[in-house]
Amino acid sequence: MSREVIFARLIAIATVLGELVFDKGTPTIASQFLTRIGREPAKTIAIIHERLMQHAHKFGPEEMQLLDMFGELIDQLDLETFDNQPLDQDYLIHYYKQKHALKIVGYKEAYVILGWDYEKNRTMLNTYLKRAEEKGWPKGMFPKPLQVLASGPIWYEKQIIDYRDARNKIKED
Repeated sequence: MSREVIFARLIAIATVLGELVFDKGTPTIASQFLTRIGREPAKTIAIIHERLMQHAHKFGPEEMQLLDMFGELIDQLDLETFDNQPLDQDYLIHYYKQKHALKIVGYKEAYVILGWDYEKNRTMLNTYLKRAEEKGWPKGMFPKPLQVLASGPIWYEKQIIDYRDARNKIKED
């Protein structure tokens, strides 16, 4: 994985993590640092990491999973590549792709994406989840959650959108 991809993913993860733990009205990590990371990537990531750690007391399982991803990416850099050499401009493309892929949704958001009425069909999603789990989460069935929290399962938004689009395509055929 290129240095640009790693730094782009780091800022995307940090942005999503910040959106989960920062107080309402706080500017996003991306709005504060997306341009700067292109010029001074290592210094910028260090500042971002420090800001995120100031909110570590708010981290739940979802935030810890994102923090683990952040750490795994840092681990892919070595001392020669974790520096302040400017990034190539393609880091912006990688940032937006990663940011989009990281959006996490729960039950209610999944119902909205699928076009289902949550109040009328509360058990529908549970039925789809149970069937898919019983069959070992095969492709084409409801996607396996990233994690199941006390409040219910969570997925990447893209998982639900891809499932919806595949269902709609089958209906059209």
